[in-house]
Amino acid sequence: MTAQHPSLKATLGGATILAVPFLWFFDWQTWAWICVGIFYALIIAGWFSQALEVYRANKATPQSPFKSDFVTSRAVPSASEELGEDLEDFGEEIWQGNKRIRFAYRNAVSDGTDREVSVRKVMSAGSGHDDDIYFQGYCHLRNEPRTFRLDRVKGRKVVDTATGEIGTLRQVLGIKRRLSR
Repeated sequence: MTAQHPSLKATLGGATILAVPFLWFFDWQTWAWICVGIFYALIIAGWFSQALEVYRANKATPQSPFKSDFVTSRAVPSASEELGEDLEDFGEEIWQGNKRIRFAYRNAVSDGTDREVSVRKVMSAGSGHDDDIYFQGYCHLRNEPRTFRLDRVKGRKVVDTATGEIGTLRQVLGIKRRLSR
């Protein structure tokens, strides 16, 4: 999402609403005009600073809402390479298999990215609430095995890349029991 540039017209309009009564009160004297000129210079400098921040923020992010950071041109590793011994078990295994899914994910620092993952395992670590459900698999964006928390999947919705089906992780993977209690 791109940020909007601040409106110079609205900013100067607000400054004028303040400047005209000031000038009128002091009988349009020269020193009052100088004060208003300094006031306008500060207002325009503040507006320029905001516009520059917005420009830099927009330059750093993709302009189209449909752009994605999916990596599609790299070779897909074999299943044995995908799931190395790097992944830990987090508790009771709920599902095991191989299903490629796509979803919007936010990590611990709230950076949101679209991910495409070949899921190998779904596990419950304790109470079974959404923040205790993890799934492991090969992340095609990062090109390495990763573990994901279900509660960090945006809207808890995933897409099956083979069929285009959209649903919860449980629905897409065909898990019969509920993931959260």
